[in-house]
This record gives sequence, C-alpha cells and structure tokens, in this order.
Amino acid sequence: MDKSLILKEIKKHYKFRTDSEFADFLGIKQNTLSNWSTRNSLDYERIISKCEEIDANWLLTGKGSMLKQEERAANLVCEEKNDYQLPKKSAIEEAILELVFEKLNPILEQTDKKIAAIRADLGRHNDFIMRTVQKEAAKAAEEKKKLG
Repeated sequence: MDKSLILKEIKKHYKFRTDSEFADFLGIKQNTLSNWSTRNSLDYERIISKCEEIDANWLLTGKGSMLKQEERAANLVCEEKNDYQLPKKSAIEEAILELVFEKLNPILEQTDKKIAAIRADLGRHNDFIMRTVQKEAAKAAEEKKKLG
C-alpha cells in the first residue's frame, strides 16, 4: 500500500490544510513527514498513538475502513448535524496531562499555604508598624506641645 496515500487520507480526515499543520499534530518536523511520503514509510506507533480513531488494520494494509467502528458511527452523527469536532487528544497526551496535574497539585497546594503564611506575617508586621508609627506620632505631638 502507498504510505503517502494513507498519510493524505489521515490528513484529509483531520481537515489539516497544510503538511505543516499535520506534522505539528503528529509531533514531527515537516521534512520528516515529507521523507515518509518519499520513502513510502511511516512511524506506525506514532500514527496509532496520535490518531486513536484510525483502524490499525487499515493503517497497515490500506484495506477496509479507515476509522474504527465506533468512530465511524460518531462521525456520521457529527456530519448529520454539520457539527465539526477538533481532533481528540490521544491516550498518551491525556496520560501525560494527568501526570502533570498529579505532580503540580501538591506543589500548588504548598505554594498556596506559603502565600497564606506570608500574608499573615505581613499583616502582623503591618499591625506592628502601624502601632509603632502611632506611638511615635503621639510622642512627637507631646514634644510639640511641650515646645510650643
């Protein structure tokens, strides 16, 4: 099967206008995509991970339906409504995002606690400074009365 035709069909399915957009989606450089077409090869693992609704048998052989059964049904419903969907995040992208959020949440919670503690300290320092300024102002007023 001609791999460049497979790539063109996938690009068409996702409605990418340029090879550059398609390459960005796949996470590769545009010249890599061009080399795949020229050499009649492609990175199956990358395509499968980025294009989850693409049927692996079709990808390997070019025969049968390009989309997995459930994706074909979803696309038919979508086309009937003239509602266009953006490409879904792959399972790998979703897993990476989940891991990032898992790692960031404790850090954000600690940061929030530190900020709250700093604000409390600032409040105490501000109160101390205000009391000191008031005392000094009262002392200055007393001195002024005495002198004047």
